[in-house]
Amino acid sequence: MILIRKEVLQAALSFMPKKTDIRAYLNGISFRSDGISLKITASNGHVGFMHRISLDTNETFNFILPKESINIILSLAKTYKKCSNVGIDINDDNTIKASFLDNSVIVNILDANYPDLSKQLAEFKIPKTVYANRTHDYNPEYLQLIQKTNTTLTGDKFYHRMYQYTDQSLLATFDNNTIAIVMSWKVEQPSELPHWI
Repeated sequence: MILIRKEVLQAALSFMPKKTDIRAYLNGISFRSDGISLKITASNGHVGFMHRISLDTNETFNFILPKESINIILSLAKTYKKCSNVGIDINDDNTIKASFLDNSVIVNILDANYPDLSKQLAEFKIPKTVYANRTHDYNPEYLQLIQKTNTTLTGDKFYHRMYQYTDQSLLATFDNNTIAIVMSWKVEQPSELPHWI
C-alpha cells in the first residue's frame, strides 16, 4: 500500500482541465513509479503539477486515475477528517483500492498513457535568484492556482517561489517534493497557445 496525503490529490485535481479534453490522458492524474519514487502528475496543457513520494518498495507501475475516481476518493476522504492519508493498492483487474482507516472504495483507472515528464524536469536547476517580475505574461487564473496550491499543501497563503523555467514558462516550488509549471500566454498567434505537454 502506498500512502498519499489527500491534500496532494486535491492540489493535483485543480490542475486538470475543467472540461473533458480530447487528449484522454489529461482527464486524470498520473501515478508513475520507477520502484524508487512515485510521481503524481496532472496538467491541463498550460499549467502542470508534479509531486514526488519516496518509496521503500521496488514496485513499478504506471496508471491514470480519472477525475471521477479522484472525486469519489476525495468525497470519501472528507468523511474521515482524522485520516490525513489515502492508502492506494493496485488490483490485478486494473482497478485501484483506496483506503481510509478501516474503509475502502474500488475505483477504475483511465485507459490512456501519460507522457513521462520526469526527464524534462530532472534537468532543471533552481537558479540563485527568485523570479518575481514579468508575471503579467502569465494567465492570472493560473498564478492564483499556484497560490491556492501552496495554501492546500503547506497551509501558507503567501510563501512559494517562482523561477524562470524556459523563455515561456515559470516553475513554482512548494516544498522539496512538489513543483508546478505555468506556461506564458504571450504568443504571436492565438492558435499557437503553448502547451506544457
